[in-house]
Amino acid sequence: MTRLVLTLLLASQAGLLWAAPQVAATHALRDGIGVSQPNALAYDPLRNELWVAGVNSSNLVVVDVAAGKPVLSIEGLGTVQQVALDIARDRVYALTNYRFVKALSASGRAPLKSIDVGYNRIVYGLAVDPASGRLFTVENVYDPQKTVYRKQLCRYDAETGLREASLDLGAPIFSGKGWNPVLDGNRLFLGLSFSSGSVYSGEVWTLDQDSLTVLQKVALGPASGPTSLALDPGDKTLYVGDLYSRLWVLKPSAAGPLVVASSRTLSSPGALALDPGRRRLYSAVTYSNEVQVLDSQTLQTLRILREGIGP
Repeated sequence: MTRLVLTLLLASQAGLLWAAPQVAATHALRDGIGVSQPNALAYDPLRNELWVAGVNSSNLVVVDVAAGKPVLSIEGLGTVQQVALDIARDRVYALTNYRFVKALSASGRAPLKSIDVGYNRIVYGLAVDPASGRLFTVENVYDPQKTVYRKQLCRYDAETGLREASLDLGAPIFSGKGWNPVLDGNRLFLGLSFSSGSVYSGEVWTLDQDSLTVLQKVALGPASGPTSLALDPGDKTLYVGDLYSRLWVLKPSAAGPLVVASSRTLSSPGALALDPGRRRLYSAVTYSNEVQVLDSQTLQTLRILREGIGP
């Protein structure tokens, strides 16, 4: 049986001191609506629902958060790797079989369209711009003339399915969810890893969404590899999880570009999620069934949420 654990944090009136994080609910995905190997989540605040992607079960499960139970399983999508929501346009996008981006109605659940990126392309990262509705992907593209793969950042028109623009990224190494673009206004952030022999070196790129021009590259140095990014929309702090058990904090300098402000050792941060209002940063630990909860300003670990705790 697979369980989906949701956490609820209670705030003090002062807005700075918070109660210790507690597991608020454990939803069992069973009773005829199950998911095997959940790989991605997307939360719909409008309907208070979670969309859960099952890799082995090849489905999308919709969870009613208030009721605490799954209400629908959408089958026949293929292997689902990523999920992205466009609330303003009532869209759910599912990346399936590393090749198809399938759009569904978030309210009606019905499939709307499918974008086939091509047989010679493998999609690893997916994001949707809430302002324009455009889709951004990171793809591994096979070049038949050189018989090699190269990495590209691509932008798609979600309505027509046409690839509007692409940018060659060189030869970065795949490292977890760092290839999911993070969007902010007209900027786009990517975490990339490059290898020199047996040593990885990580970089965080800032790009312009319209032109796909690289505006900045922040080098994290040798023995680093971004696995996940989380952005504070308020002060524009960018948190970077690292393959080498490190958390990096990048902040805008006085002149504007990002600089490394601080870092700390953090066990295998495979995915990051930020709650800036509550000053909480969540890190899903890659090699164990736990989530570390940190103060996003001090980076102090507040609690570790482990499998099996809570209601």
